[in-house]
Formats: sequence, structure tokens, C-alpha cells
Amino acid sequence: MGHITGPDDGPLSKHVPETAARHHLGGHRATYVPTPLPPIFQRSEVVVVSIILAIMVSAGVALAPMSPPLAAFCTVPIPLLLIHRFQRESRVRRSRTDAGLHLYEHGLVVVEHGELRVLRWDAMTVYQNIGRYHTFGRSNRIKHAYTLRDHGGQWLTIREGFPHPEEWGRRIQQAVADAQLTGTVAALRSGETLTFGRFRVDRTGVEAGRKRVPWSQVEGVGASRQGLVRIEVAGKGAGLSGDPVRMFPNLQLFTSLVEQLRR
Repeated sequence: MGHITGPDDGPLSKHVPETAARHHLGGHRATYVPTPLPPIFQRSEVVVVSIILAIMVSAGVALAPMSPPLAAFCTVPIPLLLIHRFQRESRVRRSRTDAGLHLYEHGLVVVEHGELRVLRWDAMTVYQNIGRYHTFGRSNRIKHAYTLRDHGGQWLTIREGFPHPEEWGRRIQQAVADAQLTGTVAALRSGETLTFGRFRVDRTGVEAGRKRVPWSQVEGVGASRQGLVRIEVAGKGAGLSGDPVRMFPNLQLFTSLVEQLRR
């Protein structure tokens, strides 16, 4: 049984198992469901909006004899904007009540914003963007976002609205690597040259720009202080630098590939 983080009984989510079966995604591995906002907070928002509307209408009535334009501004545009904002937030909240990130053996199903999306690990490119928010010079929050693209050009970004992003993000990267590593190695051994951002990889070595290094000199994959993916090279202080981590395609697949080829 897969890991489940919360209730998963929305109208679209009920169709996830049959959708996964139709796309031959195999066995269920994990489900991540956003934590719903407690009803007390939803009721509090209604109370706050009602109080503000009452204050604005009262102010408009009081200002009417002295300044009709200002009174009209208080009783029409501001309340309308406030009501529109409240309705939009309510729609977003309702959409999150039927949301889920469902991981399977051969792919994933995402339910979000009234849509159900399916992507397979063996036909996917994943980009990870993990950064920190800073307040007054202190890091106080980590942001996670994973952008996925399939071979048909479909794009999907999964953000930290789903709980435990450090867990499902790692699962996605590893699942893509597991599904594609064997085929990638076979392609290289048949003589193909593959591209991972700025890096060009073949069966004899890796290059970036005008620098080329044989696999026997490669020590592994790391990250520079500037946030660039870096090939560590024996006896070479500079190494090889590639794209920023957030723009690097299939980072875990690339790391696993380098580890296998440098042996």
C-alpha cells in the first residue's frame, strides 16, 4: 500500500485508479493530498469580509451629503473588488479540496485546478527548483517546484501545495532515473551522443564548451557555489560547469549515468 497523506475522495480523484490503469501505470506507490483549511478559518473570512463591507457602506452613507463621489467610491468599487477577491479565493480553495499527487510504478497522475493530468516516467523530463526565502537576511522557508515535460511537449509544474515536497520531489527524480537509465546507457554504448544542458555525453567521456574529459578522470557530479551543475574532475581544479540546477534536465538521471560510466 502506498503512502497517503490525507483524504482522497474528491469527484476527480475518484477516477484516478481507472485512469492509471488505462495508461498502464502499474502499482500505486504514494498519494499526497493538500491539507484542507479548517472550517473555522473559512467562517472567519466570511465574518471579516462582512465587517469590512458594512464599514465601507456606512462610510459611504456618512460621506454622501459632503462628497457624493467619495461616497460612491466607498459603496461601489471597493466592495465589488473585495467580493471579487473573496469569490476567487473561494474558488481556489474549492479546487484544492479535490487535488492530489498520485505516484505509480510507471508514472504519475496529478489532480489540480479541476484537471486530471497523466505523465509517464519513461517519457518525462524533470526540472527541479529548490530555493530559500530570506527575511532580514535570515533563511526562513524552502520553496519547492518541479516542472515536468513529456515527449509530446506537455508541461506540468508541481509546487509545494502538496505536503512533503522534499519526499515526493526525490521520488519523482529517482523514478525518472530508474525508468530511463538502462535505455540511456544502451544509447551511449551504441555510439550516440546525448545532451544534458551544456554537457555532451558519449561512451568515452563528457564535454562542456571546448573542454572534454574522459570518464577515467571524472570523480562525480556536484554543484558550484553559483548553483551550477558541476562535473568534478581528478586533478583539475576547474572541473566542468553546466547549467543552473533549476534549469538542468533530469538531474538524478544524469548523476546516475555519470556514476555508472566513470567506473
